[in-house]
Amino acid sequence: AYFIFRPRPETTCFDGVKNQGEEKTDCGGPCLPCEKQREPLEVVYQKIIPTSENNFDLVAEIKNPNNNWGAKSVGYTLDIYNEQDENIASKQGFFYILPQENKYVVEPKISLSEKPKRAEFKIISTSWQRLSGFRDLALRIRDKKIQTGESIQSRVSGVITNSTNYDLGKVELVGIIFDTNKEIIAAGKTEVTTVLRNENRYFEINWPQSISEEIISYEIKAYTDVFSPDN
Repeated sequence: AYFIFRPRPETTCFDGVKNQGEEKTDCGGPCLPCEKQREPLEVVYQKIIPTSENNFDLVAEIKNPNNNWGAKSVGYTLDIYNEQDENIASKQGFFYILPQENKYVVEPKISLSEKPKRAEFKIISTSWQRLSGFRDLALRIRDKKIQTGESIQSRVSGVITNSTNYDLGKVELVGIIFDTNKEIIAAGKTEVTTVLRNENRYFEINWPQSISEEIISYEIKAYTDVFSPDN
């Protein structure tokens, strides 16, 4: 009779077995750290803003605290209530968000039959997608200008430069204006389509109303959907 003795395979961080004090299979303990659980998106700010008679704009700021995860589709509901706390309008929508991004979501020109007291912006679904090693999109805004006054319509404008290595099907521009208390007093958006590599494109974001409040600052954000096949 012959006996063949085979040595026990050496345990490694690539053997597909949870051993050697690993937190999960092949990660944690003596191996590389396990991927952190995805943290939920946060609604850090929301406000409904009057623009003209019976018309309002809604702005919500959303924070994605995750380093390696974006969301290609985020579903949300918007409910608006009157002084009696009765629901007077509801809406649903979707947006995308990139890793470590703070994003403004703007719902413009909401028509209401009465004055609203408050709005509730709630995230109801998130379709996550891993984007390890994601870097800045290299969308640059220059020549920014603002025009406001009691007798004229309000406007912010600028030039968007596509410094990426790709032609982009659509770029969304969001303009936010702040008063002296750093409260948002205006929020609007526009989009430019088919922005080629290294191309410069002029844009404007307009509001129908004049803004008479004292303005301390404004900002313009550029977003593009990296999950879309058009980009």
